[in-house]
Amino acid sequence: MPELSFGEKLLIARKQLNLFSYQMAEQLGVHPNSISKYERGEGKPHAAVLRMFDLLCEKHNIRFDEFEAGSAAADKGDKMKIVLAEKVSPATLAVFSAEPGWEVLTHDQLPNGLPAALADADALVVRSAVQVDDALMEHAPKLRVVGRAGVGVDNIDAEAATRRGVVVMNTPGANAVAVAELTIGLMLALARKLPAANSTMHAGKWEKKSLQGAELRGKTLGILGLGRIGLEVAKRARGFGLEIIGSDPFVSAAVARENGIKLVSLDELIAGSDYITLHVGLTPQTTGVINAKTLAAMKKGVRIINCARGELVEDAALVAALKSGQVAGAALDVFVEEPAKNTPFAELDNVILTPHIAGSTAEAQEAVGIQIAMQVREYLKLGVVQNAVNLPSLSHEEYVQLAPYIDLAGRLGSFMAQAGKGGDERGVRRLPL
Repeated sequence: MPELSFGEKLLIARKQLNLFSYQMAEQLGVHPNSISKYERGEGKPHAAVLRMFDLLCEKHNIRFDEFEAGSAAADKGDKMKIVLAEKVSPATLAVFSAEPGWEVLTHDQLPNGLPAALADADALVVRSAVQVDDALMEHAPKLRVVGRAGVGVDNIDAEAATRRGVVVMNTPGANAVAVAELTIGLMLALARKLPAANSTMHAGKWEKKSLQGAELRGKTLGILGLGRIGLEVAKRARGFGLEIIGSDPFVSAAVARENGIKLVSLDELIAGSDYITLHVGLTPQTTGVINAKTLAAMKKGVRIINCARGELVEDAALVAALKSGQVAGAALDVFVEEPAKNTPFAELDNVILTPHIAGSTAEAQEAVGIQIAMQVREYLKLGVVQNAVNLPSLSHEEYVQLAPYIDLAGRLGSFMAQAGKGGDERGVRRLPL
Protein backbone atom coordinates (compact mmCIF):
# COMPACT_ATOMS: atom_id res chain seq x y z
CA MET A 1 0.00 0.00 0.00
CA PRO A 2 1.48 3.43 -0.98
CA GLU A 3 2.47 5.55 2.01
CA LEU A 4 0.51 8.68 2.76
CA SER A 5 2.18 11.94 1.88
CA PHE A 6 2.89 14.51 4.58
CA GLY A 7 0.12 16.71 3.18
CA GLU A 8 -2.40 13.88 3.43
CA LYS A 9 -1.35 13.09 7.00
CA LEU A 10 -1.65 16.79 7.81
CA LEU A 11 -5.21 16.88 6.47
CA ILE A 12 -6.19 13.80 8.50
CA ALA A 13 -4.65 15.12 11.69
CA ARG A 14 -6.18 18.57 11.30
CA LYS A 15 -9.62 17.05 10.78
CA GLN A 16 -9.33 14.72 13.80
CA LEU A 17 -8.10 17.56 16.01
CA ASN A 18 -10.71 19.98 14.61
CA LEU A 19 -8.08 22.63 13.93
CA PHE A 20 -8.17 25.52 11.49
CA SER A 21 -5.13 26.02 9.27
CA TYR A 22 -3.78 28.84 11.40
CA GLN A 23 -4.14 26.70 14.55
CA MET A 24 -2.20 23.85 13.02
CA ALA A 25 0.42 26.37 11.88
CA GLU A 26 0.81 27.53 15.47
CA GLN A 27 1.29 23.94 16.61
CA LEU A 28 4.04 23.34 14.05
CA GLY A 29 5.64 26.79 14.20
CA VAL A 30 5.05 27.67 10.53
CA HIS A 31 3.10 30.25 8.56
CA PRO A 32 -0.56 29.31 7.77
CA ASN A 33 0.23 29.56 4.06
CA SER A 34 2.72 26.71 4.53
CA ILE A 35 -0.06 24.46 5.87
CA SER A 36 -2.14 25.11 2.74
CA LYS A 37 0.86 24.38 0.51
CA TYR A 38 1.71 21.15 2.28
CA GLU A 39 -1.90 19.97 2.01
CA ARG A 40 -1.84 20.68 -1.72
CA GLY A 41 1.32 18.62 -2.05
CA GLU A 42 3.55 21.64 -2.61
CA GLY A 43 6.86 22.22 -0.87
CA LYS A 44 8.92 20.01 1.39
CA PRO A 45 8.62 20.51 5.15
CA HIS A 46 11.74 21.06 7.24
CA ALA A 47 12.89 18.22 9.45
CA ALA A 48 11.94 20.23 12.52
CA VAL A 49 8.38 20.58 11.22
CA LEU A 50 8.16 16.84 10.63
CA ARG A 51 9.38 16.20 14.16
CA MET A 52 6.84 18.60 15.66
CA PHE A 53 4.10 16.91 13.66
CA ASP A 54 5.14 13.44 14.83
CA LEU A 55 5.13 14.62 18.45
CA LEU A 56 1.67 16.15 17.99
CA CYS A 57 0.32 12.90 16.54
CA GLU A 58 1.87 10.86 19.37
CA LYS A 59 0.39 13.16 21.98
CA HIS A 60 -3.12 12.80 20.58
CA ASN A 61 -2.74 9.16 19.52
CA ILE A 62 -3.41 9.90 15.83
CA ARG A 63 -2.71 6.89 13.61
CA PHE A 64 -2.77 6.65 9.82
CA ASP A 65 -2.82 2.85 9.33
CA GLU A 66 -6.47 2.77 8.24
CA PHE A 67 -6.07 5.42 5.54
CA GLU A 68 -5.03 4.81 1.96
CA ALA A 69 -2.87 7.16 -0.05
CA GLY A 70 -5.04 9.54 -2.05
CA SER A 71 -8.05 9.16 0.21
CA ALA A 72 -7.26 12.06 2.50
CA ALA A 73 -7.81 14.75 -0.09
CA ALA A 74 -11.25 13.44 -0.85
CA ASP A 75 -12.12 13.34 2.83
CA LYS A 76 -10.32 16.44 4.05
CA GLY A 77 -11.87 18.69 6.62
CA ASP A 78 -11.84 21.82 4.44
CA LYS A 79 -13.59 20.38 1.40
CA MET A 80 -15.77 23.13 -0.06
CA LYS A 81 -18.74 23.46 -2.36
CA ILE A 82 -18.94 26.61 -4.48
CA VAL A 83 -22.05 27.59 -6.45
CA LEU A 84 -21.51 30.02 -9.34
CA ALA A 85 -25.11 31.13 -9.91
CA GLU A 86 -24.37 33.27 -12.96
CA LYS A 87 -22.09 32.96 -15.95
CA VAL A 88 -18.43 33.64 -15.21
CA SER A 89 -15.26 33.59 -17.28
CA PRO A 90 -13.13 30.43 -17.57
CA ALA A 91 -10.39 32.19 -15.60
CA THR A 92 -12.81 32.80 -12.72
CA LEU A 93 -13.83 29.14 -12.70
CA ALA A 94 -10.18 28.08 -12.78
CA VAL A 95 -9.47 29.83 -9.44
CA PHE A 96 -11.83 27.43 -7.67
CA SER A 97 -11.21 24.39 -9.85
CA ALA A 98 -7.51 24.47 -8.95
CA GLU A 99 -8.33 23.62 -5.34
CA PRO A 100 -8.19 19.84 -4.79
CA GLY A 101 -11.38 18.34 -3.41
CA TRP A 102 -13.49 21.45 -4.01
CA GLU A 103 -16.83 20.94 -5.75
CA VAL A 104 -17.76 23.74 -8.15
CA LEU A 105 -21.21 24.06 -9.73
CA THR A 106 -21.73 26.56 -12.55
CA HIS A 107 -25.00 28.26 -13.51
CA ASP A 108 -25.77 25.59 -16.13
CA GLN A 109 -25.22 22.71 -13.66
CA LEU A 110 -28.23 23.32 -11.41
CA PRO A 111 -30.86 20.85 -12.67
CA ASN A 112 -32.94 21.13 -9.48
CA GLY A 113 -32.61 24.89 -9.19
CA LEU A 114 -30.44 27.20 -7.14
CA PRO A 115 -32.11 26.59 -3.74
CA ALA A 116 -31.45 22.85 -3.98
CA ALA A 117 -27.82 23.43 -4.96
CA LEU A 118 -27.31 25.67 -1.93
CA ALA A 119 -28.40 23.03 0.58
CA ASP A 120 -24.80 22.05 1.34
CA ALA A 121 -22.92 24.96 -0.26
CA ASP A 122 -20.16 26.89 1.50
CA ALA A 123 -20.04 29.81 -0.95
CA LEU A 124 -22.28 31.50 -3.50
CA VAL A 125 -20.97 33.77 -6.27
CA VAL A 126 -23.37 36.02 -8.19
CA ARG A 127 -23.32 39.02 -10.48
CA SER A 128 -26.36 41.32 -10.59
CA ALA A 129 -29.25 39.14 -11.79
CA VAL A 130 -29.68 36.66 -8.92
CA GLN A 131 -31.52 38.04 -5.88
CA VAL A 132 -29.86 36.73 -2.73
CA ASP A 133 -32.55 37.43 -0.16
CA ASP A 134 -33.41 35.90 3.18
CA ALA A 135 -35.73 33.37 1.54
CA LEU A 136 -32.93 32.05 -0.66
CA MET A 137 -30.45 31.89 2.21
CA GLU A 138 -33.00 29.86 4.17
CA HIS A 139 -32.09 27.00 1.81
CA ALA A 140 -28.36 27.39 2.57
CA PRO A 141 -27.68 26.45 6.21
CA LYS A 142 -23.94 25.92 5.60
CA LEU A 143 -23.41 29.08 3.58
CA ARG A 144 -20.39 31.07 4.78
CA VAL A 145 -19.85 33.72 2.13
CA VAL A 146 -21.67 35.42 -0.77
CA GLY A 147 -19.45 37.07 -3.37
CA ARG A 148 -20.71 39.69 -5.82
CA ALA A 149 -18.65 40.06 -8.99
CA GLY A 150 -19.15 43.80 -9.21
CA VAL A 151 -19.22 47.00 -7.19
CA GLY A 152 -22.71 47.15 -5.66
CA VAL A 153 -24.60 44.65 -3.54
CA ASP A 154 -28.13 45.82 -4.35
CA ASN A 155 -29.22 42.26 -5.12
CA ILE A 156 -27.92 40.88 -1.80
CA ASP A 157 -29.73 41.28 1.51
CA ALA A 158 -26.64 42.09 3.59
CA GLU A 159 -28.67 42.50 6.79
CA ALA A 160 -30.18 39.02 6.46
CA ALA A 161 -26.73 37.61 5.63
CA THR A 162 -25.27 39.20 8.75
CA ARG A 163 -27.97 37.64 10.92
CA ARG A 164 -27.08 34.26 9.47
CA GLY A 165 -23.33 34.71 9.95
CA VAL A 166 -22.68 34.99 6.21
CA VAL A 167 -19.99 37.34 4.93
CA VAL A 168 -20.93 39.47 1.90
CA MET A 169 -18.10 40.59 -0.38
CA ASN A 170 -17.93 42.69 -3.54
CA THR A 171 -15.14 43.91 -5.84
CA PRO A 172 -14.82 47.70 -5.68
CA GLY A 173 -12.29 49.10 -8.08
CA ALA A 174 -11.85 46.05 -10.29
CA ASN A 175 -13.66 47.83 -13.13
CA ALA A 176 -12.27 51.30 -12.31
CA VAL A 177 -10.38 51.71 -15.58
CA ALA A 178 -13.40 50.73 -17.67
CA VAL A 179 -15.65 53.25 -15.89
CA ALA A 180 -13.02 55.98 -16.08
CA GLU A 181 -12.52 55.46 -19.81
CA LEU A 182 -16.25 55.70 -20.51
CA THR A 183 -16.43 58.85 -18.39
CA ILE A 184 -13.74 60.51 -20.49
CA GLY A 185 -15.42 59.27 -23.66
CA LEU A 186 -18.75 60.80 -22.62
CA MET A 187 -17.04 64.09 -21.78
CA LEU A 188 -15.55 64.22 -25.27
CA ALA A 189 -18.86 63.23 -26.83
CA LEU A 190 -20.63 66.08 -25.03
CA ALA A 191 -17.94 68.63 -25.86
CA ARG A 192 -17.78 67.73 -29.57
CA LYS A 193 -21.47 66.86 -30.11
CA LEU A 194 -20.53 63.44 -31.44
CA PRO A 195 -23.99 61.79 -31.23
CA ALA A 196 -25.55 64.57 -33.30
CA ALA A 197 -22.70 64.47 -35.80
CA ASN A 198 -23.09 60.73 -36.22
CA SER A 199 -26.88 60.76 -36.57
CA THR A 200 -26.92 63.59 -39.13
CA MET A 201 -24.25 61.91 -41.24
CA HIS A 202 -26.23 58.66 -41.21
CA ALA A 203 -29.22 60.68 -42.33
CA GLY A 204 -27.26 61.93 -45.35
CA LYS A 205 -26.79 65.47 -44.01
CA TRP A 206 -23.67 67.63 -43.77
CA GLU A 207 -24.33 70.01 -40.89
CA LYS A 208 -20.81 71.12 -40.12
CA LYS A 209 -21.69 74.66 -39.00
CA SER A 210 -24.20 73.55 -36.36
CA LEU A 211 -21.77 71.06 -34.85
CA GLN A 212 -19.10 73.42 -33.58
CA GLY A 213 -17.90 72.03 -30.30
CA ALA A 214 -15.61 73.02 -27.43
CA GLU A 215 -12.21 71.87 -26.25
CA LEU A 216 -11.60 70.25 -22.89
CA ARG A 217 -8.29 72.07 -22.55
CA GLY A 218 -8.39 74.84 -20.00
CA LYS A 219 -11.75 73.82 -18.53
CA THR A 220 -12.33 72.79 -14.92
CA LEU A 221 -13.38 69.22 -14.19
CA GLY A 222 -15.06 68.60 -10.85
CA ILE A 223 -14.84 64.99 -9.64
CA LEU A 224 -17.32 64.19 -6.89
CA GLY A 225 -15.88 61.12 -5.16
CA LEU A 226 -12.15 60.35 -5.19
CA GLY A 227 -12.19 56.59 -4.81
CA ARG A 228 -10.47 54.29 -7.27
CA ILE A 229 -12.67 55.33 -10.19
CA GLY A 230 -12.45 59.05 -9.45
CA LEU A 231 -8.66 58.87 -9.27
CA GLU A 232 -8.51 56.93 -12.56
CA VAL A 233 -10.65 59.64 -14.18
CA ALA A 234 -8.27 62.31 -12.87
CA LYS A 235 -5.26 60.43 -14.20
CA ARG A 236 -6.71 60.42 -17.71
CA ALA A 237 -8.16 63.92 -17.57
CA ARG A 238 -4.76 65.48 -16.89
CA GLY A 239 -3.70 64.56 -20.40
CA PHE A 240 -6.40 66.82 -21.84
CA GLY A 241 -5.15 69.89 -20.04
CA LEU A 242 -8.10 70.10 -17.65
CA GLU A 243 -7.84 71.77 -14.28
CA ILE A 244 -9.06 69.13 -11.83
CA ILE A 245 -10.84 69.77 -8.54
CA GLY A 246 -12.35 67.11 -6.35
CA SER A 247 -14.55 66.68 -3.30
CA ASP A 248 -14.46 63.71 -0.97
CA PRO A 249 -14.65 63.88 2.85
CA PHE A 250 -12.68 60.63 3.18
CA VAL A 251 -9.67 61.67 1.10
CA SER A 252 -6.81 63.75 2.47
CA ALA A 253 -5.44 66.82 0.75
CA ALA A 254 -2.11 65.01 0.39
CA VAL A 255 -3.64 62.12 -1.56
CA ALA A 256 -5.53 64.56 -3.78
CA ARG A 257 -2.40 66.62 -4.38
CA GLU A 258 -0.38 63.52 -5.32
CA ASN A 259 -2.97 62.83 -8.04
CA GLY A 260 -3.00 66.38 -9.39
CA ILE A 261 -6.34 67.25 -7.80
CA LYS A 262 -7.20 70.36 -5.81
CA LEU A 263 -9.37 69.24 -2.89
CA VAL A 264 -12.37 71.52 -2.38
CA SER A 265 -15.72 71.50 -0.61
CA LEU A 266 -18.86 70.26 -2.34
CA ASP A 267 -20.15 73.82 -2.69
CA GLU A 268 -16.88 74.94 -4.28
CA LEU A 269 -16.95 72.03 -6.70
CA ILE A 270 -20.55 72.75 -7.66
CA ALA A 271 -19.87 76.43 -8.29
CA GLY A 272 -16.50 76.17 -10.01
CA SER A 273 -16.76 73.28 -12.49
CA ASP A 274 -17.32 73.30 -16.23
CA TYR A 275 -17.75 69.52 -16.16
CA ILE A 276 -18.98 67.54 -13.16
CA THR A 277 -18.61 63.77 -12.99
CA LEU A 278 -20.11 61.67 -10.21
CA HIS A 279 -18.22 58.77 -8.62
CA VAL A 280 -19.68 58.35 -5.13
CA GLY A 281 -21.62 55.52 -3.56
CA LEU A 282 -25.29 55.86 -2.68
CA THR A 283 -25.80 57.03 0.90
CA PRO A 284 -28.41 59.22 2.61
CA GLN A 285 -25.94 62.11 2.19
CA THR A 286 -25.38 61.60 -1.55
CA THR A 287 -28.93 60.72 -2.62
CA GLY A 288 -30.19 63.55 -4.83
CA VAL A 289 -26.93 65.49 -4.56
CA ILE A 290 -27.71 66.90 -8.01
CA ASN A 291 -30.94 68.75 -7.33
CA ALA A 292 -32.66 72.06 -8.09
CA LYS A 293 -30.59 73.93 -5.52
CA THR A 294 -27.19 72.58 -6.57
CA LEU A 295 -28.03 72.93 -10.27
CA ALA A 296 -28.90 76.62 -9.77
CA ALA A 297 -25.52 77.15 -8.09
CA MET A 298 -23.59 75.72 -11.05
CA LYS A 299 -21.99 77.67 -13.88
CA LYS A 300 -24.40 78.29 -16.74
CA GLY A 301 -23.55 75.80 -19.48
CA VAL A 302 -22.09 73.15 -17.17
CA ARG A 303 -22.02 69.56 -18.39
CA ILE A 304 -22.76 66.62 -16.08
CA ILE A 305 -21.68 62.98 -16.38
CA ASN A 306 -23.12 60.22 -14.18
CA CYS A 307 -21.66 56.73 -14.36
CA ALA A 308 -22.21 56.00 -10.66
CA ARG A 309 -25.81 55.70 -9.44
CA GLY A 310 -29.05 57.02 -10.88
CA GLU A 311 -30.34 58.04 -7.45
CA LEU A 312 -27.61 60.68 -7.16
CA VAL A 313 -29.62 62.86 -9.54
CA GLU A 314 -33.11 64.27 -9.13
CA ASP A 315 -34.41 63.64 -12.65
CA ALA A 316 -37.08 66.37 -12.77
CA ALA A 317 -34.63 69.04 -11.65
CA LEU A 318 -31.99 68.00 -14.20
CA VAL A 319 -34.57 67.87 -17.02
CA ALA A 320 -35.67 71.41 -16.19
CA ALA A 321 -32.06 72.64 -16.11
CA LEU A 322 -31.32 71.00 -19.46
CA LYS A 323 -34.36 72.60 -21.07
CA SER A 324 -33.55 76.06 -19.69
CA GLY A 325 -29.91 75.94 -20.79
CA GLN A 326 -28.52 76.15 -17.26
CA VAL A 327 -27.00 72.74 -18.02
CA ALA A 328 -25.62 72.55 -21.55
CA GLY A 329 -25.56 68.77 -21.65
CA ALA A 330 -25.58 65.57 -19.66
CA ALA A 331 -24.36 62.02 -20.19
CA LEU A 332 -26.11 59.36 -18.14
CA ASP A 333 -25.15 55.69 -17.88
CA VAL A 334 -27.24 54.91 -14.78
CA PHE A 335 -30.86 55.48 -13.85
CA VAL A 336 -33.19 55.26 -10.88
CA GLU A 337 -35.16 52.53 -12.63
CA GLU A 338 -33.36 50.09 -14.88
CA PRO A 339 -33.99 49.19 -17.63
CA ALA A 340 -34.79 52.86 -18.26
CA LYS A 341 -37.58 52.43 -20.81
CA ASN A 342 -39.58 55.56 -19.96
CA THR A 343 -36.87 57.98 -18.93
CA PRO A 344 -37.73 61.70 -19.34
CA PHE A 345 -34.26 62.29 -20.76
CA ALA A 346 -34.99 60.35 -23.95
CA GLU A 347 -36.73 63.33 -25.56
CA LEU A 348 -33.82 65.74 -25.00
CA ASP A 349 -31.22 66.24 -27.74
CA ASN A 350 -28.56 67.51 -25.34
CA VAL A 351 -28.43 64.27 -23.35
CA ILE A 352 -26.37 61.17 -24.14
CA LEU A 353 -27.85 57.94 -22.76
CA THR A 354 -26.09 54.60 -22.40
CA PRO A 355 -27.56 51.43 -20.82
CA HIS A 356 -25.34 51.03 -17.73
CA ILE A 357 -22.30 49.89 -19.70
CA ALA A 358 -19.53 51.70 -17.82
CA GLY A 359 -18.07 48.48 -16.45
CA SER A 360 -19.04 46.35 -19.43
CA THR A 361 -15.72 45.60 -21.06
CA ALA A 362 -14.25 42.18 -21.57
CA GLU A 363 -11.27 43.16 -19.46
CA ALA A 364 -13.36 44.50 -16.57
CA GLN A 365 -15.67 41.51 -16.47
CA GLU A 366 -12.67 39.21 -16.38
CA ALA A 367 -11.07 41.28 -13.61
CA VAL A 368 -14.10 41.38 -11.31
CA GLY A 369 -14.69 37.64 -11.76
CA ILE A 370 -11.12 36.70 -10.91
CA GLN A 371 -11.00 39.13 -8.00
CA ILE A 372 -14.16 37.84 -6.31
CA ALA A 373 -13.05 34.24 -6.85
CA MET A 374 -9.72 34.95 -5.17
CA GLN A 375 -11.40 36.78 -2.29
CA VAL A 376 -13.85 33.93 -1.67
CA ARG A 377 -11.09 31.35 -1.93
CA GLU A 378 -8.87 33.21 0.55
CA TYR A 379 -11.76 33.51 2.98
CA LEU A 380 -12.66 29.82 2.82
CA LYS A 381 -9.05 28.67 3.11
CA LEU A 382 -7.46 31.23 5.41
CA GLY A 383 -10.29 33.29 6.84
CA VAL A 384 -8.94 36.46 5.23
CA VAL A 385 -11.80 38.96 4.79
CA GLN A 386 -11.42 41.38 1.87
CA ASN A 387 -13.91 43.97 0.60
CA ALA A 388 -16.70 42.77 2.89
CA VAL A 389 -19.73 45.04 3.31
CA ASN A 390 -20.90 43.53 6.61
CA LEU A 391 -17.61 42.74 8.36
CA PRO A 392 -14.36 44.67 8.81
CA SER A 393 -11.79 43.66 6.22
CA LEU A 394 -8.44 42.30 7.35
CA SER A 395 -5.17 41.60 5.63
CA HIS A 396 -3.75 38.11 6.03
CA GLU A 397 -1.19 39.35 8.53
CA GLU A 398 -3.86 41.12 10.60
CA TYR A 399 -6.03 38.03 10.55
CA VAL A 400 -3.23 35.79 11.81
CA GLN A 401 -2.84 38.11 14.81
CA LEU A 402 -6.58 38.32 15.54
CA ALA A 403 -7.59 34.75 14.73
CA PRO A 404 -7.05 33.35 18.26
CA TYR A 405 -9.24 36.09 19.72
CA ILE A 406 -11.94 35.52 17.11
CA ASP A 407 -11.91 31.82 17.92
CA LEU A 408 -12.05 32.57 21.66
CA ALA A 409 -15.04 34.89 21.15
CA GLY A 410 -16.85 32.17 19.21
CA ARG A 411 -16.16 29.58 21.89
CA LEU A 412 -17.33 31.95 24.64
CA GLY A 413 -20.53 32.62 22.69
CA SER A 414 -21.18 28.90 22.36
CA PHE A 415 -20.48 28.39 26.05
CA MET A 416 -22.89 31.16 27.05
CA ALA A 417 -25.56 29.72 24.81
CA GLN A 418 -25.17 26.25 26.30
CA ALA A 419 -25.28 27.73 29.79
CA GLY A 420 -28.63 29.28 28.97
CA LYS A 421 -27.34 32.84 29.22
CA GLY A 422 -27.08 33.64 25.55
CA GLY A 423 -30.44 32.50 24.21
CA ASP A 424 -31.13 29.51 22.00
CA GLU A 425 -27.89 27.84 20.96
CA ARG A 426 -29.25 27.53 17.44
CA GLY A 427 -29.29 31.30 17.24
CA VAL A 428 -25.56 31.61 17.96
CA ARG A 429 -23.41 30.99 14.95
CA ARG A 430 -19.70 31.48 14.96
CA LEU A 431 -18.31 32.97 11.76
CA PRO A 432 -16.06 30.19 10.41
CA LEU A 433 -13.07 32.46 10.05
